Amino acid sequence: MVAKTVTKPLSKEVREKLAKIIPRLASTSDGEVVATVNAIERILSASGFDFYDLVAAVAGSSTIPVSMQQEWEREREPTARKEIYYVDLLNMISFIEAFHPRLNLRSQDFLRGLRRRCDDYTTIFMSPRQTAWLDSLMEETN
Repeated sequence: MVAKTVTKPLSKEVREKLAKIIPRLASTSDGEVVATVNAIERILSASGFDFYDLVAAVAGSSTIPVSMQQEWEREREPTARKEIYYVDLLNMISFIEAFHPRLNLRSQDFLRGLRRRCDDYTTIFMSPRQTAWLDSLMEETN
């Protein structure tokens, strides 16, 4: 017998909100897909739900095998996002642009993209790869 985790049924209000934004996951823009996943997470957590509740709703079940939940949690750990306040990120970008000995085009594009995100958001979320890239650029300026 497989142990199960009990989930909560999604409210009608949450289901309606999700129905409006889930189609954005089909976008060809990685940024829009990531933003949509973040929006889904905000909608769920604001109402006291999580992705396990969403999966159970899609699967038409009120339980999820514990082994599946543990596997998802293990997969999620290494992809934890880093939050950074936009002013701090802008300062880092300016420092790198001013003092990096030789920024290649790809790194310049990366920094421009981060700068554009700072124009739109006060808190910037970066993936572990983006964080590592930014950290390596900072180290190369020293």
